[in-house]
Amino acid sequence: MKIASKILTLLLLVVLFFSCKNTKINTPKNLPKINVEEYNIYCDEDELQSMFKNYRSNEYIPVTIEKNQTKYTARMRVRGDSSRDYDKKSLKVKITDSLSINTKRTFNFNAEYSDKSFLRSFLSSTIFKKLNYPCFSTSFSNLSINNQYHGLFVEIENMDRDFLNTNGLNPNGDLFKATKDGACLYSTKELTDNKWEKKTNKQSSMISLHRLIHEISETPAENFYNYVQKKFNYPMLIDFLAINAFIANGSTYYHNYYLYRDQEGDGKWILLPWDLDKTISYYDWKPYRYHATSSDWENDNALIEKCFLNKQIFNDFKNRIEFIDTIINYDFYNPIIQNAIENLQNSILRDSTNQIDSQERWKSKIQEEYRFLNNRGSQLLLDIKSAPQPFKVHKTAGELSIPFNISWTESANADTYELWISSNFLFPDSITYKFETTDTFKWITDSIPYGQYYWKVLAKNKNSYTEGFNSKNTFLLRKGTILSERISSNMHLTKEQSPYRAKNDITVDANVTINIDPGVTILMEENVEIFCHGSFNARGIKEDPIHVEPLSSTSYFNSLYFYQSPQVSFNYVELIDGVVNSKHSVVKMKNTSITIRNRPMQIGEKRPSVIWGWHGNIILDSISLLGSGKGEGINISYADAKITNSTFYNTPDAIELINVDQGEISYNTVMFSPDDAIDLNDCSNVIIKENTLLNNIDKGISIGTDWNNKFVAMKKGFKRKSSNIQVNNNYILGNNVGLSVKDSSFVSAKNNIISFNK
Repeated sequence: MKIASKILTLLLLVVLFFSCKNTKINTPKNLPKINVEEYNIYCDEDELQSMFKNYRSNEYIPVTIEKNQTKYTARMRVRGDSSRDYDKKSLKVKITDSLSINTKRTFNFNAEYSDKSFLRSFLSSTIFKKLNYPCFSTSFSNLSINNQYHGLFVEIENMDRDFLNTNGLNPNGDLFKATKDGACLYSTKELTDNKWEKKTNKQSSMISLHRLIHEISETPAENFYNYVQKKFNYPMLIDFLAINAFIANGSTYYHNYYLYRDQEGDGKWILLPWDLDKTISYYDWKPYRYHATSSDWENDNALIEKCFLNKQIFNDFKNRIEFIDTIINYDFYNPIIQNAIENLQNSILRDSTNQIDSQERWKSKIQEEYRFLNNRGSQLLLDIKSAPQPFKVHKTAGELSIPFNISWTESANADTYELWISSNFLFPDSITYKFETTDTFKWITDSIPYGQYYWKVLAKNKNSYTEGFNSKNTFLLRKGTILSERISSNMHLTKEQSPYRAKNDITVDANVTINIDPGVTILMEENVEIFCHGSFNARGIKEDPIHVEPLSSTSYFNSLYFYQSPQVSFNYVELIDGVVNSKHSVVKMKNTSITIRNRPMQIGEKRPSVIWGWHGNIILDSISLLGSGKGEGINISYADAKITNSTFYNTPDAIELINVDQGEISYNTVMFSPDDAIDLNDCSNVIIKENTLLNNIDKGISIGTDWNNKFVAMKKGFKRKSSNIQVNNNYILGNNVGLSVKDSSFVSAKNNIISFNK
């Protein structure tokens, strides 16, 4: 059917909608035929009522499911997330015997209680499939429980190995589900918080997803096109972004999607859709904004936001929407909707558990889907063109004092910016401070009371507004304390006087002791250094760690430098974008994390170390180094050294000992070092045991000497080799070289697993 104009299109919609209900629609062969399947479920009535009463539980009850007069032993529970609170519950049924129904053993029956058209999941999944994108199949089913009609449901294909196989994907690949709110690819903490679930190969690790999240976090937006070309199936990524925008899928990206990777194939990631009921007309009340990738209480999705921040990806995204608009047109969706009206009407009106109380109400809701889909692509592109373009805000420290600065990148097509600061994350007008500016920063002076705040930035023009990426930010505003440039007497840093600010280099005299309480924050101006000759005790606790970080998240500080310090003690300390140096000092660090993002770690030919030690005694236990891929990790020379129970990620030469005579490296994990994981040069009497060294670019363990390093080869006592090195019970997997012994060094290696190295 060809329509000559928009006016005729609208008129035809009305005619089709309200004309004789017996009119037959010829569904094109490539579109799904809508049939309503019939299932009967039998179970104990008391167990059924208990299941509905305890609907938040994932406990199954035993049932029998009947299809076409054949009965199957199964189990059933309530399924879904927020939908569990609705009066009509969605159900999951799993067949437990050896039989299956049409090759299916798991059934997801969605109540679609919030969808008064009952068509959004079906339409959206059909659009994905029309565009040849892997998507779960949807169909319609009438359920009866214990011979009582229970309602009409949308049956959703289960996402499992069978789904992968049906869609031409390797069933042996890794399938991950974003299972809880906050699964935003924003922080590796999402894994420890169990926001992701592995659906295939459940016994293997989640290291590939851990690495992906870290790489997304650390890759700048300007480099993101090259990154996703390498790591993702790029055409499918663009399709996923464009289709989700086309169908206004606002309830995804922070949950309700899958990630898939065929590690036996090209190793590239693919995103797969899930839970498509809140699409099409659902977000008309907001309205839907393509750049809003999360809820008001979760982080933004770093992958999606950085795609939109990259000009090339953003242009490809818009071009794909234009193409989709030529496919998903009236001739596509009208036959589907009319076929649904014809085949679902009786069941819709029979079902008293939904929110559809009449034929007129149902058809009025379907009319909303028509209005949404009419010229959808062109309207979406107009919205994108007229709105301010995506931009990024720079996160602040968690604790601040007046004055402080909040900054962001420029948004194309923006006239002004508004900084919102509020004590409530929903930003109600009554308690929200709004600062308007044409600059890309705002200095906050003393006009705000002390307390906990949330903040975000809006780019605005006369047509619309856009929130900046990284918008879920908080800080605690306190009076704070300025540190003097010279500390000549003992000092106690308390949480009550925090945050402390180092505006210039600070020197701590010998015989002075600095004690730092849990919960203290030290804010460092750019390139500032604390040079300590005395004792330094930073003793946080797990629930209230100590923070040392730059004042601005786009900046860095130089270092904490300890020289002839008799006692340096760190416990539960979090350092960001600064390093730790020591000479002739006794350093003990435990439960400490150091993250490098902005600090320069390649200065000419010099490669600074995150932790550098020269002589003395250095004990490091349960520390975490998250590097930027440059510089070095731990570099210890001429000192007794013990490094245990620690993790290192993306840190070149993660653990390097030079001229160390007594040392231990045990129970550590080193992953994705751009150089060696463990490197010993001219060392003796060192034990390396129970370490896990995975996927490092060069060597898992390198033992020898370094003739080209003047700090090794030109010093008194140069032995020209390493000796009496024990390498026991290590897992050395996926590196370039597993174990390298050179320069006539002597190593005893026992019970190591050395596999899959190049």
